[in-house]
Amino acid sequence: MLLGPALAISAVLFTLGVAGVLLRRNAIVIFMCVELMLNAVNLTFVALAQRLGMAVRSLSSSSWRSRRPKPVWDWRSFSPSSGTSSPSGCKT
Repeated sequence: MLLGPALAISAVLFTLGVAGVLLRRNAIVIFMCVELMLNAVNLTFVALAQRLGMAVRSLSSSSWRSRRPKPVWDWRSFSPSSGTSSPSGCKT
């Protein structure tokens, strides 16, 4: 991938994201535009890292949220008096 076209695409995506944040009032659309801006910055980092010969490991913010491991147990469901954990948080 060439650096110039990647930076141009990134600039266009970032500009669209900024315009969407400034012109829209719907919260979901604003969050989608913020996500577009983050992806544009991510594309810039990947293009620069590839140009400098660095290892490229990229995750967008939305895929990071969906790939996080789920906790085995939650600290709120732990009962200190019995020393056991119940899924509902109630003592049995």
